[in-house]
Amino acid sequence: MESELYKTLGDAKCVELSKKTKTLWRPLDLSETRKSTQVTGAVFEGIAKDFIREYLPTGFGVKSGLVFDARRKTTSPQCDAIIYKGIPLLDFTDIVVV
Repeated sequence: MESELYKTLGDAKCVELSKKTKTLWRPLDLSETRKSTQVTGAVFEGIAKDFIREYLPTGFGVKSGLVFDARRKTTSPQCDAIIYKGIPLLDFTDIVVV
């Protein structure tokens, strides 16, 4: 019974995600010459992060950002989505460093 509930909720979330994608994409449906890969990427990243955020346990977050390696004192290239727990090293409006 519990597995049926999760399947039903999962199916409903997938339908909701599909509708959200279509709704958000329509205003950006520009001519081929005006489409921006950055805008396209940002839209889909935002949709994906919103979807993931709904399933994260309390205390976890998801944002774009960098991963800091304390041993090597280096940072990763920019990551489209980082799932983190607790408080990041740096936390800006849309970007974190963990």
